[in-house]
Amino acid sequence: MKNSITIDAGVIRLVVNEDPKRGFEFNPQDIIFAESFYNMLDEFEAKQEEYLKRAKLLEDASEKDSRGTFKNTKARIKLLKEVCTYFRVQIDSIFGKGTSKVVFGTAMSLEMI
Repeated sequence: MKNSITIDAGVIRLVVNEDPKRGFEFNPQDIIFAESFYNMLDEFEAKQEEYLKRAKLLEDASEKDSRGTFKNTKARIKLLKEVCTYFRVQIDSIFGKGTSKVVFGTAMSLEMI
């Protein structure tokens, strides 16, 4: 084509563990992306206080059952799952639906996130 223009849209493609099927794109210069990202940071600061308070209460309860595990182990796991789910939803909201599945698969690991 004689009259053509090439525009660098600033899109970045990231691939997880060098697997081309596990890639996603975003544009860090896009105002909508930046706005979503910073809104998530503000929201997370408030959520973080809540999660830390709940975690502290669970950690302070050190009573163990007959197996030697904490009696509130299920509640501890439930909180970790809630935090992971929260982050997966936020990631999908910012980077696009399904991004958290592309990046993490079905794993629910706070360390990965």
